[in-house]
Amino acid sequence: MGRMQKLQGIAVSPGVVIGEALVMDNEGFRIPRRFVARDAVEDELERLDKAIAAASNEIVRNREAVSLELGEKYGAIFEAHLQMLQDSHLRSELDEMIRERHYSPEYAVSRTLRRYARVFQRLESSYLAERATDIFDIEKRLLRNLLGRRREGISHLTSPVLVLAHNLTPSETTNLDRQFVRGFVTEVGGPGSHTAIVAEALEIPAVVGTGPFMTEVSGGDQVIIDGDKGLVILQPDEETLASYRHEAEEIRSMATRLEAPVSGAASPCRIPSTQASTAWWGQSLSVTKAWISIASTARWFISYSC
Repeated sequence: MGRMQKLQGIAVSPGVVIGEALVMDNEGFRIPRRFVARDAVEDELERLDKAIAAASNEIVRNREAVSLELGEKYGAIFEAHLQMLQDSHLRSELDEMIRERHYSPEYAVSRTLRRYARVFQRLESSYLAERATDIFDIEKRLLRNLLGRRREGISHLTSPVLVLAHNLTPSETTNLDRQFVRGFVTEVGGPGSHTAIVAEALEIPAVVGTGPFMTEVSGGDQVIIDGDKGLVILQPDEETLASYRHEAEEIRSMATRLEAPVSGAASPCRIPSTQASTAWWGQSLSVTKAWISIASTARWFISYSC
């Protein structure tokens, strides 16, 4: 697991959720799994071989087409991509992640190339810093070839995810599948944006305006979105996960107590009449303040209706 990072943003829709990241770029596809079985390692390495070969052929075709139309100077851009893709050090890192850590090729590619991109982005030379864009291009190309027809678009999800994006338009937010999209985070945005307003209406926990983080996270990484505090935690450690899960369990327990009918009591969804039993009032008054403070969080962790 990588180093835990906390991002402070703007809370625009309440709730807390823990899940796997879907890093949404312009293509909006996700990495479907992080790990592979031990007996599948050789097959996965072969799949990586084929993806690298296919990506290399695409780059060669691009290089030739651009050189012919615009000149060798511009074709050299793709020559640099090809050299990077075929670098022996990169390949050994990917192999080690798949063999030793049993990462899927997709996850290994994303983790490794995004780490490379961060190194370039931190360089003082603006020219070299801009090379991070080339690395993202290679990452996308490899992922496209690895996923092939198994690519899972944002509108065709099959398992729960947390969407992480630079930005989401109001229409993109509206079209999020609430069955599988459990929350979202964006690098930009504010509390008055239409995206924030839509998120709250959809009751999807959301944090916006965190600042740059897209190079710090890969698809499949574990993330916590705390829509009550405007906090996003990338790759949370075990202590942090345990704390949030404990809080969730307390909320579920509290909600169960509040919803459980007490003999002779009025419905907890209504203000009881003056004839309501003192037992109901004793139980309610002891948790009223706590209920007010946790109501927004409880909305996400449990399903309740009156």
